[in-house]
Amino acid sequence: MDNVQAGVLTDQYITVPKGMGDKVKPNVTHNDFLIAPIKKGQQIGTVKMVADGKEVAQFPLVALQDVPEAGLFGRLWDSALLMWQKKK
Repeated sequence: MDNVQAGVLTDQYITVPKGMGDKVKPNVTHNDFLIAPIKKGQQIGTVKMVADGKEVAQFPLVALQDVPEAGLFGRLWDSALLMWQKKK
């Protein structure tokens, strides 16, 4: 599997001054290389809510599904691709 669905586990609420609601934007960072197995709920990054260049809240970005480890040949292939990516 080449990708995993990610998000936050529950609704998140933040309070900002009146008139700033439209200025709040998410800034998502995630780990570049994720190695299976990945468990549902495992943190794989961070969601920062930013308004006017200031961080107003931060939440964990988590896997929304399990990602099992690949079989032997899949792991060999993935290892080769990972080594190639690191050499760039």
